[in-house]
Amino acid sequence: MDLALLRRLLAELQPQLVGSRTDRVYAVPRYDIVLGSSSRRRHLWLSLDPEDPHICARATRPKSDQRPPAFAMAARKWGRGRRVTGLDLVNEDRVVRIDWEGGGALVAELVPRRATAFVLDANDVVIAIWNPRQGRPEVGDVYSPPERAARGDVADLSASDWVRMATLDDRQIGRELMQNVHAMSPSTVAEIIFRWRRGDGELSELTGAEVERVQTDGPPTIYSAAALDELREPVGASKLLLSPCPLEHRGHACARTFESIAEACAYFYDLRALLRLGHQVRGAVQRAIDDRLDRLRRRQTALPAADAADRSAALRRRADLLLAAPGALVVDGIVGVADVYGDGTPVQLQVDPTLDLAANAQKLYRRAQRIEAQAERAGAARARSEAQAADFDQLAQATRAMRTPAEIESVIEAALKAGLKLPLERLRIAEAGTGHLLNELAPKTTVPGGGILHVTTSEGYEILIGRNAINNDRLTHKVADRHDWWLHAEGPGSHVVLRNPRRLEQPPPDALVAAAALAAWFSKARSAAKVEVRWTQARRVRKPRGAPAGTALLDKFHSFVVAPRPPAEVAAETAPRRS
Repeated sequence: MDLALLRRLLAELQPQLVGSRTDRVYAVPRYDIVLGSSSRRRHLWLSLDPEDPHICARATRPKSDQRPPAFAMAARKWGRGRRVTGLDLVNEDRVVRIDWEGGGALVAELVPRRATAFVLDANDVVIAIWNPRQGRPEVGDVYSPPERAARGDVADLSASDWVRMATLDDRQIGRELMQNVHAMSPSTVAEIIFRWRRGDGELSELTGAEVERVQTDGPPTIYSAAALDELREPVGASKLLLSPCPLEHRGHACARTFESIAEACAYFYDLRALLRLGHQVRGAVQRAIDDRLDRLRRRQTALPAADAADRSAALRRRADLLLAAPGALVVDGIVGVADVYGDGTPVQLQVDPTLDLAANAQKLYRRAQRIEAQAERAGAARARSEAQAADFDQLAQATRAMRTPAEIESVIEAALKAGLKLPLERLRIAEAGTGHLLNELAPKTTVPGGGILHVTTSEGYEILIGRNAINNDRLTHKVADRHDWWLHAEGPGSHVVLRNPRRLEQPPPDALVAAAALAAWFSKARSAAKVEVRWTQARRVRKPRGAPAGTALLDKFHSFVVAPRPPAEVAAETAPRRS
């Protein structure tokens, strides 16, 4: 975010945010800090992305990290519940300072590749740092802003400087202006050179006029190489640019103007975050599809050969010939019989000399049956593989076409329901600023797989039950989300997981009792009137190294007594379903 854009944005935000109360402070993975104000329903997002640090105001209320860093906790201590008394630039540079009533401040240095932020106490002493940088104040130091770059104003350049620049090429002129004129941006430089080459005036006059126009003129405009609603992939500044004013040199590009800088910034950075998220999801889903298709192809190559019908028919024909000649003589495991189902020509068949001919025939029939059963299963497996491949093809097409948050959410949900493994934690980091649609998606749509019983209560709560030691391990350590609730009856029994997609601090009482009743039912104490059941969050359950499958140690737990109940009484339907 260039200085001219930042200066105009703060001028718009000051009357909206100064005087508002900071209700919440969020730390959003990976670079964002958000000051929430419910009274104005505006949230100030400060992004310390090294490539493009920026701020913008959104109505979107983020979901805070469950384990916020010390920086966020310090910002909450000084800012939460206090009114904002100042929102200003420091030293007319890309340093934003937010002051709270009663003392304390948050300073964000929005300098590319060196972006960082500080929480200051009432005496401007640094008490927390986000992304510490060498040469900047440390915790315990009195804050001092970075030195302003040694650049002057347009009037500081002499006539000889302008004459010399006029002899340079466009790239060299741009470098000279960026090095000598304060707050000059690449888009402003390109506009100045465009107007000068067109003959609109002298280079010095155009530079002064353009610098003033950027600071005061409007309307803000977003330029893109294609229409904004057609963009699918992240693009650079040359193809997606936010300008504080119209630019004639971008006349060939698609343009969209906005009534305010704040509105343009929110749209621009939301769009960039959405394109980045879509790109990440598109790649993750496609890699998962390719991996699954590769596994399906390998599985198909291991299936029985297509000549199973011929092999089965040959075995049955041999068995029929043996039964047609019960008195034939066996010599050294070879028997000679007439081909009574053909032209009667004598044929020799190899048999097991320890068995009579009838037993040999039955043995051949059984082999034929096994081949036929394998062929039938292989045919069904091929049909399933073809159906899955078709479904994956449709999913891949939807992935290529998705753009809106709803479409992205639908694709992720479809991928998880199809059993594809997605790096959800990495996607959560990529989707900051897009509404945080992934935070509650994984637990809701993860398919447990075979060996785990799935029960839905009448209130809609999902309960998963491991059916043996191996699946207990899988349920507890792979399927369960760290925020789900984990239950186990006293003594040997199944591991039970109560889903917690909303990440509640305490489980709903009715759902907890239902899950505990199932834990008691699927234990050795099923016949008891009352059974003690322990419960805790899945993140507090661990398995010692080298311990047998199904072993679980609890760091902290609660317990209560409950009567065992079968799944039919707990489930929404008359019987549970196997996933």
